[in-house]
Amino acid sequence: TLRAPMSPPPRRSAVKAGLPIEGVLAAVAGVAFGIGIPMIFEAAEKRDAVRLEDVRELNRETLRTTGETLSDEELDELRPARYLDRREFKDDD
Repeated sequence: TLRAPMSPPPRRSAVKAGLPIEGVLAAVAGVAFGIGIPMIFEAAEKRDAVRLEDVRELNRETLRTTGETLSDEELDELRPARYLDRREFKDDD
């Protein structure tokens, strides 16, 4: 028996296909956060590296002029602990 050629199925929107709009929005938000949050942390790391080098240079200058390094309290004022930074700041130059 011969069959008639089949036409392609009609296009459906995400809602008509049974995929709720909330699911689509959640997927888009997941991709946005998955890309955006690491970019934010990377930018914060770069800013902190610059700030850290500035604090080290100031500490070297203070050592040259006064013969003493900055106190821990002064270092904490210049470079407060970050949310993900659990290490203690030690200037080991």
